[in-house]
Amino acid sequence: MRLYIIRHAEAGQHDESKWPDDSQRPVTKEGRARFEKLARMLIEAGLRPSLIATSPFVRCRQTAEALSELLGGKVPYLEREELQPSSDLDSIIRWSNEQHAENLAWVGHAPDVENMTAAMIGTAGAGLHFSKGAVAEIEFPAKFLRAHGQLRYLINPKLIG
Repeated sequence: MRLYIIRHAEAGQHDESKWPDDSQRPVTKEGRARFEKLARMLIEAGLRPSLIATSPFVRCRQTAEALSELLGGKVPYLEREELQPSSDLDSIIRWSNEQHAENLAWVGHAPDVENMTAAMIGTAGAGLHFSKGAVAEIEFPAKFLRAHGQLRYLINPKLIG
């Protein structure tokens, strides 16, 4: 089983005059292009979630939508409150296991994605860093459990240009 933890692609700068409700802040054109470039590379290397769970914030939904489209539009994405800022890790783990999906993706926010990744591989406080649009792949033997995953990679879009 594989879990892909993804930080949303680069969004516009926080600006209360443009987005008084920060949950409405969208992904930039450049951010989407950079994320799509990384996602294409990872898809060629085998990234294959069968379901994408995303924070309901616009920038996360747009990131999930971009990934779904690159996977041929066949992978559904669902909004999950548990992935909003200050994520509820235990609830999203429980929900994920109830889906009986072999491979899942979670799209969320920093620092939550870093904390979730560290907790899932059993290295809380590991100092992981997800830049915007970064993707981690974690492998699990049977189901998604804290401290039972093996980190296969963590790739930031800036590494591929």
